[in-house]
Amino acid sequence: MRRERSEAYRDQFVYLADYFELIRRRGDAYNIRNEALETERMACYSERSGYESQRSQLVEIFRGIEAEADRQEGLVRGRKEASDRLGVRFALDSFIERHQLHPEEVRILMVLLYNESVGRSHARFTNGNEILNLLFPNPVSALKASRFLDVGATLVQEGLIRSTSDDDGSNFLRAAYEVTEKTLHEVLGAGQRSTLRDPQQASHTLSSSLDSPFRVVAPRIHLDQVVLPDDVRKRIAEVLWQEEHGRTLFEEWGLNEVVEKGRGTIVLLSGAPGTGKTMTAEAMAQRLGRPLHIADYAQLESKWIGETEKNIVSVFRAASEAGAVLLLDEADAILASRLDGGHYNDRAYNRQVSILLTELEAWEGLCILTTNRSVTLDDGLARRVAASFEFTIPETGERARIWKSLLPERLPLASDVDIDDLARRFPMAGGHIKNAVLTAVRKAGVRAGRRARVTQRDLIEAAAAEHQSFRPCPRPIGFGDSPAASYS
Repeated sequence: MRRERSEAYRDQFVYLADYFELIRRRGDAYNIRNEALETERMACYSERSGYESQRSQLVEIFRGIEAEADRQEGLVRGRKEASDRLGVRFALDSFIERHQLHPEEVRILMVLLYNESVGRSHARFTNGNEILNLLFPNPVSALKASRFLDVGATLVQEGLIRSTSDDDGSNFLRAAYEVTEKTLHEVLGAGQRSTLRDPQQASHTLSSSLDSPFRVVAPRIHLDQVVLPDDVRKRIAEVLWQEEHGRTLFEEWGLNEVVEKGRGTIVLLSGAPGTGKTMTAEAMAQRLGRPLHIADYAQLESKWIGETEKNIVSVFRAASEAGAVLLLDEADAILASRLDGGHYNDRAYNRQVSILLTELEAWEGLCILTTNRSVTLDDGLARRVAASFEFTIPETGERARIWKSLLPERLPLASDVDIDDLARRFPMAGGHIKNAVLTAVRKAGVRAGRRARVTQRDLIEAAAAEHQSFRPCPRPIGFGDSPAASYS
C-alpha cells in the first residue's frame, strides 16, 4: 500500500485531494495550537514556581496532528516530484508558471482553493491573519509572508484573488480573501461569465451559455493509456515538445524574428470513427496540463447571418484566455476547399473558412482538427497544418492491447477467453472493441446475473455483430490533389 501511494500523480484532481487533506490536517492543528501552547506555558510556569501542575493532553494531541500533517506533506511532495520527473504537467503547473508565483503565493492560493472545495463549511480559512498563521506558525514568518497579500502583490494585482471585505481595505491582514473566477477558469477549466447589470442582457447570456458553441473538459486520459503505433507516438511527442518549449523555440533560438504569424501548432487527426482521435486529443491536453475546449462544426454553425463567424471567433478567444487546448471535432464541413460559385451560400461558406484561417494564423497554442471523412483541404488550411496523423485500424498486436485494457481484472471471465484470437479474427477500431465488450457483458449479465462469467462465445458473437457494422474510412485525408503523408 505504501508503495502504491508513492507513485506519481497522473490526475490533477487526485493531487488537489491530497493537498487539501494536508490543509485540513494543518487546520486541525491550527485550531488547537494556541490553547495547547498556552496550557503548556502555564504548566511550565507553575512548575518553575514550585507548584504541582496537571499537564494537558492538548499538547500531545497537537503534536500528533502536526506529525500526521508532516507525513501527509512528505507524501504529497514525493508524489508531485515523481510526477515532475516523468514530465506530467497539470493546468495548475501552467498557471503557476504563467503568473510566476512564489512558493509562498502558491501555498496561499491552495488554501483559497481548499476554501472553495469545502463551500461554506466552518473549516474555511478566509482572512489574511488566519491564512498566514495556518501556513506559517512562526509569527515572524507570517509577517514576512504578508507582503504576498498586499495590493501590489501578484495574486491581488493580476486579479487571481480578491478581498471580499466591505471596509476600505486599510488593514489587508484582517480582510477576507477568495479566488477569482479568472483563477478557477485557468486552473479548473471552468467557464468564465461576464458581469451583467441589465436583466435582459443577463437572460440572453444565460440562454447563450446553455447553447455554448464549445464545451470544457478536464482531461483525465493519459497518453500511455492510448494504444498508438510507435512512430505516431514519437511524432505526437514532438508536437508536445513544441508546445512545452515554445519560448525556447521562438525567443531563445530567435525564430520569433522570422516567424511573425502562425506560431501555434495546428494538428490534423483523420480516420474512421472509433480509431482514437478524440481520445488522443484529450490525452495530449492532459500531458500539457491544460483544459480541453471541444467544439464541433454542428455547434458552430448557425442559420443566422454572421453568427457562425462570431461563434468561430468566440471559440478561439475563450480557449486562448483559458490557456486551453482547442479541439475542432468533426470539422469535415469547414476543412474543404473554398467554393467558386456566386450563390449566397457559397459566399457565406467562404467567409467562414476565411475567418477560420485568420484565427488559426493568429493562434499561438495547440489546436487539433479531427475528421472522419476523406476531404480535400483548402490550400490555405493545408499550409497552416503543422502535423497530420492518419488513424487507421490497429494492427493485431495493438488490437490485443485494446482488448486487454477493456477487460479489467475484476470482470469475471470464463477460462476459455482468448484475447489473441479475438484480435486476429476481428480487425476493427478501439471504439468498436469497446462496444463489443459492453455487449458481451450484457449478454452474460442477462443470462446469469451477478454470477455470470463472460465467455469466449459471448465475446465472439458481440465482436462479429460489431464488425459487421464497422465501415473503415476508404482512404486517407488529402492535401490538394495529392495523397497525404501520415505526418508533415
